[in-house]
Amino acid sequence: MDPRRRQLCFFGLSASLLGSGCSHVPMVQQTYDNLASIGKNGDPDRYPMTAEQIQQLPYATLGTRFHGGAKAVMVLATVDADVLQWVAANHIVLETQDGTLFRTEGLDRNLVATRWLLPNPLTRLGAGEQLDRAVYRSVDIGLGKHVDRNVHLHSRWEAQDEETIQIMDESMRVLRIEEHVRVPSWRWATVNRYWVGVEDRQVWRSEQRFTPELQPLELELLKAYS
Repeated sequence: MDPRRRQLCFFGLSASLLGSGCSHVPMVQQTYDNLASIGKNGDPDRYPMTAEQIQQLPYATLGTRFHGGAKAVMVLATVDADVLQWVAANHIVLETQDGTLFRTEGLDRNLVATRWLLPNPLTRLGAGEQLDRAVYRSVDIGLGKHVDRNVHLHSRWEAQDEETIQIMDESMRVLRIEEHVRVPSWRWATVNRYWVGVEDRQVWRSEQRFTPELQPLELELLKAYS
């Protein structure tokens, strides 16, 4: 196995994981039961788990909202260098790279692949990266078996104001960053937003959109990977 890739003990990956001596099996089952109840708690603006329950889990967790629906919780399944793979009970998979969407599975339209033609600005943010510049990346977008390949995204990243946001029970000071995206081949533009910790440079919240057919995906880091 590539030493950069770490597979975590997670209920949704395979039955062999649960039979491989992986600890926390009761907690894994409890996690599954909680995630399977997404949207059944009667309040779409609340996560199906409390802050205390999330902190007790042995996994990093990501809060999500798709298409303006109910809030859901995803659990970190694998780490491959700087790419984190998050899995939900409804089989949706998101991969993020330093807070930006890298790949998706299970959505109506999917981000099949991402190739940065210039470095991801959020990767270098802690090293004093200047944001006010143009960045380009090429993506593959899938709809069923059809894939639009090498779609070029032109974006300009701009630092906005510092704000205080609250995630679950915790308040934090963040810098809001906007990514102004243009896709010339689609004659389409959008704005992605990232809320980055002032001290730790972690992306704690974001609103990201990669195709006009989908509403922005809302992401919140509920428990960071360490």
